[in-house]
Amino acid sequence: MKRKIIALIAAFIIQPLLCGASWSAASETGRQIFEGGTFTLDRVDPPATPATPLNNADGLLFPEDGSMPMAAWYTDLEQAVSPGLVSALAAEGVELRGIKFRYDWIQDIAVFSRGGAIILQAEMPVRILKDLGLTMGVFDFDDNLTAVSEHTAESIGSTSRRMKWTFLEGGGLITGSFRDGRPYAIITPSPVEGARNLYLEKTRIAISSADAKVLVAKDLEVDEDDLFIIPAFRHIDLFIAPLRGGELLLSDPSKTAGVLKQLLAGSLQDREREQLAGMLELYQNGFQPVYSGSAPPDIAGKPMGDRLFAYDKSETAMLDAVERELSGRFKIVRTAGVFKNLERYINSAESLYIRDGINFFNGFTGSGRSGKLFQITNGAAGLTALENYWRSVLVAQGVAPERVYFPGSYSQGAGLDCRGAPAGQ
Repeated sequence: MKRKIIALIAAFIIQPLLCGASWSAASETGRQIFEGGTFTLDRVDPPATPATPLNNADGLLFPEDGSMPMAAWYTDLEQAVSPGLVSALAAEGVELRGIKFRYDWIQDIAVFSRGGAIILQAEMPVRILKDLGLTMGVFDFDDNLTAVSEHTAESIGSTSRRMKWTFLEGGGLITGSFRDGRPYAIITPSPVEGARNLYLEKTRIAISSADAKVLVAKDLEVDEDDLFIIPAFRHIDLFIAPLRGGELLLSDPSKTAGVLKQLLAGSLQDREREQLAGMLELYQNGFQPVYSGSAPPDIAGKPMGDRLFAYDKSETAMLDAVERELSGRFKIVRTAGVFKNLERYINSAESLYIRDGINFFNGFTGSGRSGKLFQITNGAAGLTALENYWRSVLVAQGVAPERVYFPGSYSQGAGLDCRGAPAGQ
């Protein structure tokens, strides 16, 4: 959950990461060899050349799959921006632009059209919004709404277009184009439920979710058949990364232990080996919390609650359901891309918790002036072997190794992709 309380906690635990990775690779048929291990990966056709969209280019949402050149990436420049991010954007010919707003997670609130207009949310009563399970910190303590406005657009020299029925979060939206140029959008159920409730509010007529989906598709300017509602009730940019031509990288935590084993079989520095071995232990055997040694003598050091694991059946069931929903139209590549570890609480040397500290899905894909795909994503806290692994995943899908960057930091549900929004103009 991308809540401000998490951001406050993370500010004390995590410093911004400037993560680079050395790369050495030799390509063979069907595999990538890199520092730290060898992985067999499916080869795919070269990325599709960006096609002309079928609909109004200005109204359509800017695609997040690299099918259209990215002109700018908006973020709050008053917050710390890592030199690595500045360098990566400059290398791809993408302008770093400022957008000032009273909310950290710009991606969740600032959605742009292909023509550079800001897409404004539908005007929706607070009582409806509160029932939608929104995660972007929509309300402050006085129930004031966090949303961009016409004034926000004017402040950055942009135009705006307001949706009539739809209120969505950028983290709950994936956009792109199929190989024939048809635009698509992937969303959670929340915007459809909001549209259904808003229609009832305005007209006193109840409509079905299917009818509400039509309203949302019209707002997003995609065909109804190209709007996909997936069974996920958290931000989908944490476990889906789009690539050109209707290809999606989808998280598969069941593959993580295998990746770690292969990395540990390679040549690693002692520090990396120790950290990766600790991750592997967590994924294989879980973690048993125990009472502190300062607890009453009858419970000190004894198990506290159930054994915890890096992921559970409910998460894999959700990801499997997402794949079933999308596999008919998309090429799905299941891969490990989230790596969790045990961390000590800052106020207790004895207490540990499972930290969601490395997430490569929560970056952003694009194409710059060269027209070639790139990805800028979160680093792995100095674990070069993990970054080289993720680079090999992208190389297998047609991304040049030198166009994969790791300047971001991630903590418990928020990272680089959350902090900025791409635009095409």
